[in-house]
Amino acid sequence: MISVENATFTWGPDETPALSNITFRVEPGRLVAVVGSVGSGKSSLISCVLGEMEKISGRVNIKVLINKTTLNSLSSHFTNAYTESK
Repeated sequence: MISVENATFTWGPDETPALSNITFRVEPGRLVAVVGSVGSGKSSLISCVLGEMEKISGRVNIKVLINKTTLNSLSSHFTNAYTESK
């Protein structure tokens, strides 16, 4: 299960927030697609879940059953797919 509650994230301590007041929950076994236009924050959303962004406020919870899987390989379960709009 992944839950993000009223969280705000930035790419660095002196940067303005890239994502503000984000709240969502993904239940175990669910498939989720993150879609949107270029620059809308899709990659930032995935990066905040993976811990690649600095959390200014809020809460991020990831509950997984790790069975011969390291936290580093957890990122292999996330994929960014880019499409070109015309």
